[in-house]
Amino acid sequence: MAGATLPGLCAPCTLAPAMPGLCSAPREDTCSKVAAIAMHASHTEAAADFLVQIAARISSGSSFWKAYKDSEEAYLDAIREAGKVFDARLHVCKLVGEAAYDPDLDPKDFSSTVDHPYFPLKPGRTLVYRKKTNEGVEVIRVTTKSETIDIDGIECRIIRDVVKLDGDLIEDTFDWYAQDKCGNVWYLGEIAKNYEDGRLHDLDGSWTSGEDQAKPGILMPAKPSVGLAYRQEYYLGVAEDLARVVRTDAKVTTQYGTFENCIETEDWTPLEPGSFERKFYARGIGFVYGKSSSGDTVELVRIRE
Repeated sequence: MAGATLPGLCAPCTLAPAMPGLCSAPREDTCSKVAAIAMHASHTEAAADFLVQIAARISSGSSFWKAYKDSEEAYLDAIREAGKVFDARLHVCKLVGEAAYDPDLDPKDFSSTVDHPYFPLKPGRTLVYRKKTNEGVEVIRVTTKSETIDIDGIECRIIRDVVKLDGDLIEDTFDWYAQDKCGNVWYLGEIAKNYEDGRLHDLDGSWTSGEDQAKPGILMPAKPSVGLAYRQEYYLGVAEDLARVVRTDAKVTTQYGTFENCIETEDWTPLEPGSFERKFYARGIGFVYGKSSSGDTVELVRIRE
């Protein structure tokens, strides 16, 4: 691999002896540069997995060439997926700009009291949703806790999100939010406990602002305006959700009721190229309805004070 160049970076930029990404490059290309380095990392990971699979098959008695052939398609799929993610990240760069993403937040500018009209977090209130998926029907309970937590020096409101699929627990997540003095609602991380067959399976999707280069994002801007695009979270390769305001006068009907003058957003992540979700936020309540590009729908069905 010595002497190999990374696509999208200044040349020559070698993998050895220098670390990737240390060569000089225009600062205004930071976003695209990160996308290129991340794609190379995905290629490297795919190659490592490819070799491990070959070795595992040989250890089970396969010849080298049979093991190679049997492992090749998964490797090629991973390479193709990395290319799609790279393209999706470049699209993000065009929307949010090429500058490095590193919000400089002053804890003194934040409060755990979140009273944004379109994302109010009232302690003790539970919003209950019904989600229809290809796997079945999910019931989602989102509860604003009275407790707060310190995340990277900022006091955050704790939200508990419990998801059951046909009665079986599949997710139990704690999200952390805070509101700045301008009225923006910031998202500072989550602990996502994912379950399978009643047992804790993993913590995939978890991240904490200020740890391992994870950065906070905006869940709801103080003044949503059509066309505004923003990062909701940023932990490279794990949490890269974004949103764009589509309408500020949307109307939507759920089992709970009909809502007018809603904020409608399009949410997506470059980690899942081609997928997106339209979300609707109602004044005084928050999120009330969503529909994904796959056809899954989620709607507010009940509020418990």
